[in-house]
Amino acid sequence: RPPPAPAAPAAASAAPALPAAAAARPATAAELDAALARLSLPAGGPGEVTSLPGPTGESNRLSCVPRGRVLCLGPTPAAAAAQAAIAAAAGNAVLVACPGAAAADLPQGPGQGPGHGLGQGLGQGPGQTLLDAAVPAEALTALRALDAVAHDGPVEAGRAIRRALAARDGPIVPLLSTAEPTARWRLERHVCIDTTAAGGNASLMAEAEDDWPLP
Repeated sequence: RPPPAPAAPAAASAAPALPAAAAARPATAAELDAALARLSLPAGGPGEVTSLPGPTGESNRLSCVPRGRVLCLGPTPAAAAAQAAIAAAAGNAVLVACPGAAAADLPQGPGQGPGHGLGQGLGQGPGQTLLDAAVPAEALTALRALDAVAHDGPVEAGRAIRRALAARDGPIVPLLSTAEPTARWRLERHVCIDTTAAGGNASLMAEAEDDWPLP
């Protein structure tokens, strides 16, 4: 009689499933607004002023100033830190809000204290701070103290942010990314002055009234 066949090896037990990552805490609009309001705005003033060429009797001056308060959404701490570096270099006040933001190493911008090592939740830097939470796109619609938003995530997420910003009341708030020129992180202001009219000329104004009387 032939020897019995060897027993089949026992089936390997299935590997235990990895625990699911904990969902990031969602930030509320009120929480974001309070964090943005705590930021110290850049000092006022004309910033960099350039005199542009123009016709005789006309002064044209171009100045560049910071946008103001910039909300950096990452979506990763590394992406948010890169956004904060560009925003701070342009003189803006920065709020980093994304999951894991407490690990972000923020740069030191003009007039700002160190941003890293602020721990969980809101930091205490005068010109930049951290909020370790996920920001729903719809929360952006209700924000008031906001001048720009930075995001380098998926295209669909960017579309949702653009729709939320477009639904806001008040001034237009742009969506920025680290791929854009750094000039987009600042504002340009152009002032044109008719220097021939500076101080006024009473005789010329009197002649103009005689030629074109008001109704």
